[in-house]
Amino acid sequence: MAEINEEAHVDLSNSGGMNEFEDLNDISDNSDGDDVVNNDSSQQQCKLIPELTIDEIRELEFLSEQDAVEFYQHYAQFKGFGVRKDDVQRDRKGNVVSRQLVCNREGERHEKHLKKVSRVKEAKPITRVSCQAKFRVRFEANSSKWKVVYFEPEHNHELTLAKQVHLIPAFRGLTNGDKAQVDTLKLYGVRSCNMMGLMMGQKGGHDSVGFLKKDLYNHVDKNKRISLGAGDVAGSLNYFTRKGEKDPMFYFRFTRTSNDNLENLFWCDGTSRLDYQAFGDVIVFDSTYKKNKYNKPVVIFSGYNHHKETTIFACALVSDETVDTYKWVLQRLDEAMFGKHPKAVVTDGDKAMREQNAVKKIHLPKFLDDFDYLIFGNFSPQRFESKWESMIEKYDLREDKWIKQMYETKEMWATAFMRERFFAGIRTTSLCEGINSFIKKYVTCKNSMLDFIYNFERAVEEYRHNELASDFRSCYGEPVLTTALSGIEQGAAKLLTRNMFREVRHVMEQALSLNLVERSEMCNTVMIKLSVCGRSSSQFLVVYDKNQTTFECDCGLSDFKGIPCSHIICAMRIEDFTTFPASLVSNRWLKTAKVDYIHTIPSIELDSEKVKLLRRGVISVACNFLSEYAADDATDFSAVIEDIYKLVSKVQKRRHLKSTEGNLFVIRDPAVMRTRGARKKLKTKKKKRLCSNCRKSGHTIRTCPTLFEGVRDDEVDEGDSSVELDDDNITENTVVSLAGGDNGGSTSRQIGTAKRKVGDNGNVGSVQGNERDVLSPSDGRQWVDNFTRLKLGVDLVLHSHNLLQGQMLTKALDYYQRIVEASKKKKKVPQTC
Repeated sequence: MAEINEEAHVDLSNSGGMNEFEDLNDISDNSDGDDVVNNDSSQQQCKLIPELTIDEIRELEFLSEQDAVEFYQHYAQFKGFGVRKDDVQRDRKGNVVSRQLVCNREGERHEKHLKKVSRVKEAKPITRVSCQAKFRVRFEANSSKWKVVYFEPEHNHELTLAKQVHLIPAFRGLTNGDKAQVDTLKLYGVRSCNMMGLMMGQKGGHDSVGFLKKDLYNHVDKNKRISLGAGDVAGSLNYFTRKGEKDPMFYFRFTRTSNDNLENLFWCDGTSRLDYQAFGDVIVFDSTYKKNKYNKPVVIFSGYNHHKETTIFACALVSDETVDTYKWVLQRLDEAMFGKHPKAVVTDGDKAMREQNAVKKIHLPKFLDDFDYLIFGNFSPQRFESKWESMIEKYDLREDKWIKQMYETKEMWATAFMRERFFAGIRTTSLCEGINSFIKKYVTCKNSMLDFIYNFERAVEEYRHNELASDFRSCYGEPVLTTALSGIEQGAAKLLTRNMFREVRHVMEQALSLNLVERSEMCNTVMIKLSVCGRSSSQFLVVYDKNQTTFECDCGLSDFKGIPCSHIICAMRIEDFTTFPASLVSNRWLKTAKVDYIHTIPSIELDSEKVKLLRRGVISVACNFLSEYAADDATDFSAVIEDIYKLVSKVQKRRHLKSTEGNLFVIRDPAVMRTRGARKKLKTKKKKRLCSNCRKSGHTIRTCPTLFEGVRDDEVDEGDSSVELDDDNITENTVVSLAGGDNGGSTSRQIGTAKRKVGDNGNVGSVQGNERDVLSPSDGRQWVDNFTRLKLGVDLVLHSHNLLQGQMLTKALDYYQRIVEASKKKKKVPQTC
């Protein structure tokens, strides 16, 4: 869809036709800032489209049908109406020889659409009003040009304002460049609402962007339906298959139900399998929900790399969380990782659920604090046993079944029994919670399975880039030494990654607060007993083997974390160590932790990566030259962006065709699952508000028809909410109340009782002792008429319950008296009291 501004010119010469309208080969800026067409051979007459007269338009000739169509579209855009192609005539060979364009409001809507009964959505507004504006061109064989043969400029409707022209459907829509840019942004997880803001910023606002947010959403949704044409699951499995052709180490497996629906899906790529070989000694996994539109639980296997940062090993989408399902997932993990078993597995025993069970089972408020101390306390198993016995005796829980079950599985949750095993410092599933929080930026509960896989891979790539950046920081520069143990600190800095070095340096600082209690030596074994400064009762024993240069401490932290504890560092200081032995740390924390595994990658993969980097560099240099020239001018920028994204779209389509050739899998999408937790409460319909006077819906007591229009002639009981009024008299006692219903439970709030004195002739006298002029029965009827007409009286009394009893009624009746007087004198009725 071409865009045109008021500086566009039309060449009215016979020789040029509309060719110059399309190709302004030589454009220079005049002093006024308008674009002018220059011709080397002769000065041609050029006019702006708004300056063309009707006769000049009828004399126009064009080199092609497309030129004629584009001219009328631009003309319509200036005038403020849309264009639609209408009648077309062809010759015997099928070539178009005549084309008619009409206003988009030409014609009428068919009657069947107006009388449609089974309508689900609201009918669209009627836009066809039989407008007769037309533009017809015909091909002249003699001159080989398209000539205007009919032009009707008049419309039978109002034209669109200039500031609203860009909203006409005929003039809005995504260009090829816009579509390519949107597809690229969507591929990298940019939300549609953010895309609109970005493109508005590029083009200069709503008027210049050329489309609405609805058009952008429609394009995204259309592409989504196309990509899932073969089915969500089938598309995902085909994607995995194509990915396996590029990555020989890519692995995926799935199961299906008896109805051919997807049941479970497990996958991991070559890099994840490599990372597992290096850092798969400790793995953590947990499930999370609401990451895809099927509500299938997502199980992510993760761990720490040599920087103690998150790394992803594998992912699975499962149908449920039963034992059989987890067995299948773990078997696939074992198969994908070449049978390498982890030393430790941390999964969610659900601490929150455990604490909830503790509170439910043991109805004692302080029990939970003591139980948590036994879970996380860093002490010996013997001390755990004594503290457990103390807790049992304290709360008298020796016969409790739940306590017995927890004691039988103590090795799986008590730190006292796990501190001498290597867990890489991982104690809880907080690592999984961090991953779940991180991938929320990339995936949503509305994602299809294919979208989830795409976005999950982007999240994994982000983790891998973080590892690359940490590798760079570990190798670039040397850390500043800050402790007194400079030799040990420098040795640790050379061996360990930067993050792990910081942890070891923190341990060195703690070692300075330890005191030597006793040192003994037997053969090649040295035993050093240490105490914490200020706490002589807290003592630790370090055993040093001189032959093997190994240290062991009874605190167990060095085995648990894979780095020396502060007690070992203090023992090294006592033994006058000036270097940092590599045997003190686990190999997984070294800078070279992945070197041996990286060397196992086939050379062809490395070569292909080098070629890819070289190609990217060449393209980047070419794009940099182009950007230098195109960024200076808005027109050049738009043209370059359009062409670039056309090229991107072309390449993407070519690659998409290669990746979607044939449907390799015939499998149905899974059913939407129920998530854990309570169901959402159904929205209940709001209870209709009832009038407190008549107990009917649709109005309140302030507008109740029985108070204003349905005043009965017979007497009303004292508890009624209406006012006693009669054609001939007003009763002596009138009770005005705010009724809450019948006598069965509702409450009536009495506002007051007005004592009216009735004279011998039935006229109304004073009110509550205040002398008033006497009202005749006819005046009383006129008062009722005014009261009903203005709908004020009772409403005024009822809504002002801050002035209760006689004072309010006195003011109200005084107001009514003024209404009567105004009616007699034919003056304006007073509006307030």
